Amino acid sequence: MRPITFTFPHFSRRHSFLWLLLAVLALGPFAATARAQECATGSDLQFRGLDPMTPYGMDLTTPEGLSIHYENSVTDSDGNLHLTLPEGVFKEVKNHPIQLILSQGEEVVGTYGVTLAAHLPPADNNEPKTTTASLDSIFDESPLEQAMEEATPSNLEPGTDNIVVLCFGFCSASQQIIGCDNRVQGPTTSTAGNSPWQMVGSFSGGGTVGCSGTLIGPKHVLTAAHCFVKPDDDFRSGEIRFRLGQYNTGFCSRPYGTHWAERIFVPQAYDGNDPSPENKALDWAVVELANPIPGSTSMDYEYINWVTVSGKTPYSIGYPGDKNTGTIWQTGNSNQFIGGAYQWLDGGDKGLMYVTTDGVGGQSGSPIYVFHNGVRKVVGVFIGAPASECLAGRTWASRLTTGTTARITNATLYPPNGNVFDFSLRVRSIPNNQIQPDQAPCN
Repeated sequence: MRPITFTFPHFSRRHSFLWLLLAVLALGPFAATARAQECATGSDLQFRGLDPMTPYGMDLTTPEGLSIHYENSVTDSDGNLHLTLPEGVFKEVKNHPIQLILSQGEEVVGTYGVTLAAHLPPADNNEPKTTTASLDSIFDESPLEQAMEEATPSNLEPGTDNIVVLCFGFCSASQQIIGCDNRVQGPTTSTAGNSPWQMVGSFSGGGTVGCSGTLIGPKHVLTAAHCFVKPDDDFRSGEIRFRLGQYNTGFCSRPYGTHWAERIFVPQAYDGNDPSPENKALDWAVVELANPIPGSTSMDYEYINWVTVSGKTPYSIGYPGDKNTGTIWQTGNSNQFIGGAYQWLDGGDKGLMYVTTDGVGGQSGSPIYVFHNGVRKVVGVFIGAPASECLAGRTWASRLTTGTTARITNATLYPPNGNVFDFSLRVRSIPNNQIQPDQAPCN
């Protein structure tokens, strides 16, 4: 079940990393009957990501006019704030949309709409379970009554769950977390021989901004064009290193060693200074390594029609810049494809997919893949999105349409690997003095 995205255009920059965890806990005894019984307990509110050891104020308001004020509640050393609504207050506000205003001194940190659901006991045992509440309203500058009317909880399962988790997303040009941050770290000891971790690697060096990429052949890596093309539309200069399956920092955290690139292919029509969806549909690249990677396993890539692919779960693996250097992370399970106007452009020559995949700078170029007939298939290249798109609950992926897939294949057949010259591709050949001998993995 996908948590709802909470986005706040008027968020204080200082607190733009705030996310709210609202847990409605069944703390008291519950009836051992088949019929769900409401538990007469209070509600714990937990705020995380605030300034450490700092006083905050909070105001709760209901459409009926009930107002609750908390003043000078101090966060702990980790920036967490814990508040408890008394039982009587909780009875008054439960199952009603409320406006929540969080402040720091005279400054309003954010204004949100939430619903405190009446927690019900689990059906089978007394251990808390977790679900998510979907709230469609963002309290910003709209009238309170109108916002209250629009804020309706859904996706709750009375009688089965008794913890409700609400998460605030964060959207900027370089960070797009939609709803709860559901990225999960991959292996921390070895990725060699473990799918899909050994199919994705990280780029570094002066010729790239530092991105992720998917091995699609013995020596070819699928990634994003903007990782190698500057805003002035020229290629970045300098060497390019690729480390397949890297799982941490340090020489011995590279199970396949380090390999250097000798060519980069990007679409001729791609413009490094054009953020439009039509142009970003071309934001893909193929990097040719100087040598094949011994013992490596590549991921298949394929065009899959929209009717088929839209019903599948999009997964992604990459190297987000907000995590420890060299660590590999996956986002998936609860992600989904979203239909849009750009998924099929110019008769299939290119396309742009909307996804709900979380991403941070460094993850660009990572695969958007699905399971098709039991096999992992790359169907897109994750490229991030403008903050406004993230605020709308979606990020972008350059789609592997029929035209894109054909050009990717043509890039892998460029001489001396084949005899195909595709003039719709722009090629950067890296000077020999920027290509070093491969570094073998640590034994």
